Amino acid sequence: MADSFFTFLYPLVVFISLSAYIPQVKSLIKAETSSDDISIKAWLLWILSSSIGLGYGIFSLKDILFCITTAVGLIMMTAIVGITLYNRYIKFGDCKNLLQAVNAYIFGVPPGVMKTVAVRKGSRRF
Repeated sequence: MADSFFTFLYPLVVFISLSAYIPQVKSLIKAETSSDDISIKAWLLWILSSSIGLGYGIFSLKDILFCITTAVGLIMMTAIVGITLYNRYIKFGDCKNLLQAVNAYIFGVPPGVMKTVAVRKGSRRF
């Protein structure tokens, strides 16, 4: 009985997750600051965790509902990281594209100093 009850409820997890992620994504899109209070490292760890879970679902469980649920969460987490990087390094920083923003994040270049680094090295702006 409990098994069929949770089997019936499980598809709702996607909608529950989306109802949590969508307001965060909207808030980041409308942000008027660089979103410094969002921990990219934490979100990257959640992405890694979900990626492992999705791999487990695909190759071990072979459960389509689990895979869909995990994939939706993974997509939304990736969107949050992407929008946060965009806000910090492009919208409110001085990078020209998301690839530059990712590189700046990886190499620890604070937002807004890309011009300064380029000028000091005597090269063109990144």
